[in-house]
Amino acid sequence: MSTKDQKIHWIEVVSSVATNSFTVFENVFINPSQSSTVNLFVASKVADTPAEPTTTPVRLTPFYKWLTGVIVAVAVLCLLLEFATGFAWPEPTAAQASVISAIDFGWKTGLGFAIGLITGKSIQ
Repeated sequence: MSTKDQKIHWIEVVSSVATNSFTVFENVFINPSQSSTVNLFVASKVADTPAEPTTTPVRLTPFYKWLTGVIVAVAVLCLLLEFATGFAWPEPTAAQASVISAIDFGWKTGLGFAIGLITGKSIQ
């Protein structure tokens, strides 16, 4: 593989991971009490092949869907609480600053967990 082919391959890999992550994300919120199977794209190692992209089926269990959905909901709630406390306490005391810091940690950690769960499932 030449350098140009390697760059093209990395673009294909990144685009397939992004597409797969979006597919998993949208299926997490579609009927979370039922399991579902999604077809995820697999990047080909041969860039010159004009064949259809290969897919692999991945099962999304209700537990996975609920866990990811709850983590996303908690992260969004913490983000909204941070905005609200920022407006409510323009000059926070030390205790209020600790509360804002904990809420800040909550949404950042929740977002990281959700991204990790979704991306991890998409490259499975």
